[in-house]
Parts: sequence; structure tokens; C-alpha cells
Amino acid sequence: MTFEDEFASALRDAADVRPIHRADELAVGAALRGRRKRLRRNAVAGAVAVVVVAGGAGAIAALPGTRSATDLATPATPSPSPSLTATPSATATTPAAPVGDAEVLSLFKSLLPAGWQLSNPQSHGTEPGPKELMGSTFAGFTVDDGQGKGSVMLTLRREPTPVDMNADWAGCPDPTYEPNTVCTHTTQPDGSGLTVLQRYLHPDKSGGLKQWYAMLRHPDGTLVELNEWNSPDQADYQLTRQEPPLTPAQLTAVVTDRRWAPVLAAIAVPGGTGGGVHQPKMAFTAPALDRILVTAATLLPEGLKRADTGGDDTFGAAHFTVDDGHGKSLIEVTVQDWSDFRPGQSPGADISTEFTDADTLPDGTKVLSYSESDFGGHKGIVRNGVDILRPDKLRVLVHSFNAESPAGQPTRKDPALTLSQLKALATSPSWRGPAK
Repeated sequence: MTFEDEFASALRDAADVRPIHRADELAVGAALRGRRKRLRRNAVAGAVAVVVVAGGAGAIAALPGTRSATDLATPATPSPSPSLTATPSATATTPAAPVGDAEVLSLFKSLLPAGWQLSNPQSHGTEPGPKELMGSTFAGFTVDDGQGKGSVMLTLRREPTPVDMNADWAGCPDPTYEPNTVCTHTTQPDGSGLTVLQRYLHPDKSGGLKQWYAMLRHPDGTLVELNEWNSPDQADYQLTRQEPPLTPAQLTAVVTDRRWAPVLAAIAVPGGTGGGVHQPKMAFTAPALDRILVTAATLLPEGLKRADTGGDDTFGAAHFTVDDGHGKSLIEVTVQDWSDFRPGQSPGADISTEFTDADTLPDGTKVLSYSESDFGGHKGIVRNGVDILRPDKLRVLVHSFNAESPAGQPTRKDPALTLSQLKALATSPSWRGPAK
């Protein structure tokens, strides 16, 4: 699968599992995953898994297969962050002298605890590199502190300015989808935002794969992010230790270290000839979150009222709960307009390829219906879903759960909305019109 195909697949799947990272992180993740496949014998798998986090913070390894946090009996509690002076950001419009691969790797190594065994080094400096790396600057190792192997990956980027310091992706994730994630987001004296997060990945596959990260994001667009996992290869779910190797305080100390300033200064402003964050074009457009919530509220069965609203404007994904007297039920509504998709120009394949086995209504609308038990590996969770694609390429995807969260505990026997009710909601004429 090409990078473009993988990115588009990630976008489509994100509507189904709910994104925890932003679009450019998905892009970098797809590129690095492909590169890791080719370099697996020589490099740490999971490379810039970062973002996926990215905050996105987060890590790249969490791409489409990533589920919401697993339900743990004793959620992790982050250690107090040390007092710190935020890393000075680079304000020059012209990048400083390039910093090489070896220099970035050496600096990162010097900031890790002494005595650790480091292997599978991988890095890229600030010089222009392979197109697939999107100008990313990163360094990573497989590490062993004597308690089992883990992996660490540091990335440095520059966002386009002006920077929205209140962007949702840079803060803590929606607790509806990550109820057991521990996260703090604080504003530093210089206006930078520091996010420190501990999350749990793939409960249905690994039972304990954890991703922790710290991200320091400056108003000038520069960003330092450090991700770690309790596995030397999180892509293969090989658990080798109970917790990732660095504590939240140690993660914070690395990303706020002043020695990253020259590296950040050498990262070119996006749009220049050097590095920077790759901003892939979205394959679809989405309506405003408020529009989705208001429209959905008018289409609910009589007697049901929405509560606990939230969502993501980027993906056109809204959610809320309803209660018919038998317990709360999470409702998800995703609306995406794929009419601007152009083969060869837009990322990946046309969304129509996802509906080859769908039923077709008289007006040409494609309809997929399904009901899933133990959804996402969570025992007892039931999800009903209907996914429709109209002839004008407007996609409406709706879900109803028998719980308040896909990663929580059941609150009722069955989802509040049946497949018939979801179909009526998704195919309503109220969604007609440009979803822009």
C-alpha cells in the first residue's frame, strides 16, 4: 500500500474509531511505517510513531488500528512535573545551519538516563531528506534499563503560523473515547503549551500496550515531542515491560531542555525548501460540529434528548448521549463530503470503494448496516452502525452503543437506537446540501 493509500485509509478509519491525532501526524505516521518495513532489520520499528500522537501529540504508531484506551482497574497517575523554564523557541524566518542526523541522535542520547542499553538507533536531522519523511526531524532508540526493553522516539517540527495555541489536538483527548487516559495540559510562562499524557493502546490485541508522551508546543510553531512505549516494537504488540521506561517527569525534562533550541532554529518555516510539518490535503470536507449536533438532535426518536456533546471538526465527527430510561447510550454521527475527491490528486482511494458490498436504495444511496458485540475488545460493549454514501458523495456514518463510552462498561443491554432508527437518521433529507 502506498503512503497516499495508507493516509486515506487512516482518514476513513478515523471516522470509525475516532481520531486521537491530527492529519499531518497521520501522514507522517503512514510514511514512517512504510519506511520501517524496509528498515526493520536495522531500525527501531515504530519510528516516528509519534503522533500519532502527536497530540497529537502522539505517536505515529497509533494509526488507524488504534482503539480508545483500554479499561484498567487502576489507571496510571502521572508523576508531578518538575519546575522548568520552557525551551526557547526559534523566531528567525531564515533557518539556522542544518543539524545532521548524528548530531540529533547524539543530543537525544545525552538526555537519556546513564547506564541504559541503547540499540536500533534511527534519526534524521534538519537537512532536506527523502520525500517520504516529510522533512521530519527525529531520533529514536530501543532502550533497556534492566527492567525490559522499550522504545523511545523524539520528534521536532515546525507548524505554519499563526499558531492556534488552543487547538484541540494539542490538548488532552476526549474522555469519552479515552476514559482511562491520564493527561495534563499546562501553559508555560512564555506562552508555550506542555501536554503530558499516559494512554493505553490496542486492548483488543495486546492487553497492555502503553504509550506515554510529552509535547512542548511554542507560539512560533516549533514543537518538541517525545513518545515512548512498553515494547521494543509497538507495531507488533510485543510487551516486554509493565510501563514505558521514562516517567512523566523525565519525559518533561527532555522536551523542555534548552539544548533543543539550535535544532528548532534549523527547521525551516513550512513552505520553504527545508523541513517542516507536511500538511496533506484532506480527501473530504466536513460541516461544522455544531451543525451536525443540531441536525442530529432534530432526527432523534421522540422523547430522546442529547446530552454530553462533543466531537472533532476536522473529521466531521460528533457524539452525544441519550437516555430512554434504560441507561445512557453513546451516539456518534460523522458527516463527510467526498465530492471534491479527485483520483491521482487526492490522497488514497475513492470512498466509494468502501461500499462495494452495500445495499442500494432506489435513489442510488449505498447503505451498510452492522451490529458488533465486544466492540474494540471490550467485553459486553455492543455497537450498532449504519454507514451511507449518497450519489452526491455525502457520507453519513451513525453509531449507537450500549454504553457511555466505547472503552467503558455497558450501561444497558442494547444500544438505544436500533439499526432501523440509525438508517432513518443517516438517510434523512436533512443532511442534504454541501457539507462545507
